Amino acid sequence: MLSLHRPLLQRLGSLWARSAGSTKDAAGNLAPPMPLGARSLSLVAPRTWNSACRTAPRTPSSFLATRSPVTAPLTWAVLRMSLNMAQKRTNTTLQPRKPRSRKAHKGRVPVRTGGSQKGTFMAFGDYGLRIKHGARLTARQLETILADLKRRLKEFKGSQIWLRVYPTIPVTSKGNEVRMGKGKGDLEYWCCRVPKDKIVFEIAGPGLRPEIAKTILQSIRYKMPVKTAIVYRAEEEAKLVAQSSVPETQA
Repeated sequence: MLSLHRPLLQRLGSLWARSAGSTKDAAGNLAPPMPLGARSLSLVAPRTWNSACRTAPRTPSSFLATRSPVTAPLTWAVLRMSLNMAQKRTNTTLQPRKPRSRKAHKGRVPVRTGGSQKGTFMAFGDYGLRIKHGARLTARQLETILADLKRRLKEFKGSQIWLRVYPTIPVTSKGNEVRMGKGKGDLEYWCCRVPKDKIVFEIAGPGLRPEIAKTILQSIRYKMPVKTAIVYRAEEEAKLVAQSSVPETQA
């Protein structure tokens, strides 16, 4: 179901009234046609027009089912436009829905100098991929890796993928042989600055053994622009337990 613009539908209703004429009620009196409001548009038009439907509010599908030679092409044109807009909204890529700014400075990859360990441990899945060096990952690289992971995890029902980073920084560029000045270039792609030891992907699922997970993550390591390491949740938890027990033994 799709809802169309109210003024446009009212105009369609007036055009249909001039082309189709007025209707008669049960007593035989002429009754003005019902205006066409902003109601849901059904793709299936009814073939019958009984007395029960005569009193109900008319939808664009009912106008197309009856005599409406003037408004039928225009209504279908509006329907195709609405379907195209809905398709563009669903086929979105990795980019922010409401970016903070249209353009931004280039910036640098953050370096952890205060001992912060945010995002360096497993939080959702059982197996993950950690980068060894800070890098700037583009939206196209992340999309390619996500598509590969979905294809390889398709046979494991109930498997999940977590993306721990998201491209929210706009990157601009100018064409070749362009003179200096004249403002900043146009938007080229979206990216994200990922610091060192950050976990980028996490996967989990029933029946996903460590050997299979290692093979899957090994295949996507070659698509990353920096060196990476495969992380296991069990090993990370064992390291945390060992680190927490060291001060107690020394005391």
